[in-house]
Parts: sequence; structure tokens; C-alpha cells
Amino acid sequence: MSSDNSVRSCDARDGGGKTSLSVSKEIIPETSSPQTQAMQDGNNCDPRTEELDRIVHSDTFSKSPRLAALLKHICERTWAGHVDELSEQQIGIHFFHRPPGFNAGEDAIVRGSARHLRKRLDLYYGTEGKHNPGRILVPKGGYVARFEDATSTSEPNISERDTTESHPIQILQKAGKRFWLWTAIPLLAVAIVGFFLWQHNRQAQAERDYGSLLLWKTLFQGNRRTVIVAGDAALNLYTAYTHQPVPLLVYMEQRYQNDPAIQAISPEGPGLLSRVNAATMADLKLTSELVRIPYRLNLPTSDKDVEVRYARDVNQGDLQGANLILLGTSTFNPWSSIYDSNLDFHLDRGYEHYTFQVVNRAPRNGEAAIITKNDAQALTTVALTDTPSGNEHVLLLGGSTMGSVYAAEHFLFTQRMWQPILNAATINGKLHGFEVVLRSDFVKDEVSNTTVVAYHIH
Repeated sequence: MSSDNSVRSCDARDGGGKTSLSVSKEIIPETSSPQTQAMQDGNNCDPRTEELDRIVHSDTFSKSPRLAALLKHICERTWAGHVDELSEQQIGIHFFHRPPGFNAGEDAIVRGSARHLRKRLDLYYGTEGKHNPGRILVPKGGYVARFEDATSTSEPNISERDTTESHPIQILQKAGKRFWLWTAIPLLAVAIVGFFLWQHNRQAQAERDYGSLLLWKTLFQGNRRTVIVAGDAALNLYTAYTHQPVPLLVYMEQRYQNDPAIQAISPEGPGLLSRVNAATMADLKLTSELVRIPYRLNLPTSDKDVEVRYARDVNQGDLQGANLILLGTSTFNPWSSIYDSNLDFHLDRGYEHYTFQVVNRAPRNGEAAIITKNDAQALTTVALTDTPSGNEHVLLLGGSTMGSVYAAEHFLFTQRMWQPILNAATINGKLHGFEVVLRSDFVKDEVSNTTVVAYHIH
């Protein structure tokens, strides 16, 4: 790539026309290695660089110039034979400008960006790049690029028969084969029936262990993304200290970050506490269970369809067209406030005395309008509702303490607790919205003796 920001061009057929393909420094800020530069300046076009040009100038990648830059960084070093520069540590230092010796276990920017890059490549090759003559891949487990020729090889041409099959010996051999074939058919049928019975029993056991199959089928669908959003523990501390909630719009714009009200509790400077990236162990444990559910229940959802996000890193575009699982109430995960108006049960927090109660906005026969707890108890709400479009579903898990997530997990994965409620919410084979209020004993950041206090079916 020349120093005057000009581009290398070569003729490539893409969609039937001749196109001048280029990679601009303004889009890809990384400099090319000498080996790659020499390859690009040659007289013949390299199909790998042609494919890279197509990708970075596609509509799919034009919206993510940073991912395009990362792909170019990986490709250049792979093709130049410098795979030793493609470890997580080296990419973090040379591409993301992290300091030498940075802790990749705590700073997952390389792994996270590579995961998004792979998803973006899948999207590209599933849409505008599906007819490209080549493919550039970054296989899981590493950061080395692989180029594949997409031209399929023709199947072997079978145009002649073996003329010896009419020989008497061949006739006897064929008769023997037919005998064994007809003998094997009943055995095969028995094996198939046995397999389906085993699969049914396995599925029933999995449902007892991992929760309602119908609920998870509703949330994990093969044709739609599922986004799991873990709560922001630092935000929860901020609201506890300042005695005021952070509305979603303020949270999205991060306007509360420099609030002088937290200067007194943050001796290193205002805003430090609210900028800490922190998640609770309860959220992490439940998230690890949730991402395994499609595999355990043999659902059609693939790895690329399930995304895990930290509340502070989410924007509204990430949630569009996706089923959602939101961990935490609005003081812990402001994204849950979007759906509060859909619900009958509202978890109300008293900041001054740090009290919690559930307000029942639509009491039914015998139900209390206010559901309370004592100091040794925790309240938890579990709700399934729809997005405003009505096409996606949202599972909301909230509670009076961070440990309330354990109560929600216990409810979701314990058949005797969820089955009566989900049976009532299932009408003509379709799962309708529901809400549940749980009360538990709270001991040392965990809960026990969880019971259902009230529930509504919508």
C-alpha cells in the first residue's frame, strides 16, 4: 500500500462486472508488512487480497471499520508467515495498543472482537458474499486467517457399469447381499425405535434438570438471536450511595459518570466507582448455565445465535430483532425498565432505608397489593413478556439483592416449581406471558427455602 493513500487495484469479477477493488488507509489504519506490500505490488492479482478487498468494502463491513481493520491485520500477518504475531497478547499490544504485559484474562478485548469478527464474516458470506469465488475464515481457537477456494469440485462421473456383474459368481454374491439386506431391515427398525425411546427419555431427563423445554424453545430459536445481558454491579453501588436511580437514557449516554456526588466515596477522583466494570458471581453463574441450554436440550440455536453482553456495553441496536434475557432490576440493569409497563409486579426500592417491596398493580382474589419481606429474606421476580414489536420475547429476572438471581435460577431449573405455572401459561401449545414473585431466606449472599408467593398469567 503506497504512502500517498492511493490504492492497489486489480480486475475482479464479482456479480458479473469488472470492479476496481481497493483498501484505504482511512478505513484500515494498520500498515502493511513488507512481505504483504511486495505481494500487493506484483503484476498478478492474489485471490486472497482480492477477497479481502471485497470484504472490507462490502456493506456488511463498512458499518464496522474496526472489524475490517482487525481482519486486515490478521490476514496480512498470516500471509506474510508471521503467525507468531497473532497471539492474543500480541494482537492486544500491536493492534489494540494495550501496554506490554497486559492481562488478557481481565481485558477480553481481543477475544470479544474476534468473536464479533467471526459473526460478521458469517453474516457477509450468508448475504452479499455468498457467491464469492473464495472465503476468508478466522477459525475458533486462534487468530490465524485461512483462505479457501469456494469452487465446488464436481462429483465423480459414473458412466459405465461393471460388465462382470452378469457372471454366475457375481449373481450368487448379489443374492447373498439381498438376503443379508432383508435380514438387517428388522434389526435396523428395532435399533431406530430403541434410539427414539432413548432420545425421548434423555429429553425428559434434560427437561427435569434444565427447566421447561417450551420456555427455552421460546427464547432460543434457530432463526433469531438470543442476547443475554448481565447487570452492572457498579451501577448498583452508585445508586445505593447516591439514593437515586439512573434512567435508561442517562445510562446510555453515561452522563452520570462524572457525578460529583460520588466524589466523597471515591478518593481517587469522581466517576471512578461508576466506571468499574463489575458483575456479580450470581449473574456469571446463571449466564454460564443459560448459554449451555441449547446444547443440553438439543435446540436448533447455534453458538453464533447466542450473545452475552454487559449492560454498559449494550446499545438499542444490539437488542433489535432478538430474544432477550435481562438479569437485574432497573437499578442494576436499566434495560429492564423498557418492559416495566408490561408487568403487574413492580419491585420498588426505598433508597433511604434500603427497603424493598413488590407492588402488585393488579391484585387478584386474595392477593396483597404490597408484598413485603423481613431483613432475613429476599424477594425475586421472574417474568416472560414480549418486545414492543410482539415478534420477540423477553425473560426478566430481578430481585431485592444480587443473590436473588440464585432464587430465579432455582425456579427456572426446578420442575416442581415451574411446571404448575408454565402449564397454566401454555394455551394450545403456545407459551403466554407470565409473572412470578418468589420469597426466599437470605443467608451470606445466597438464598434458600424459595417459595412462590404469587403469579399472574397474561
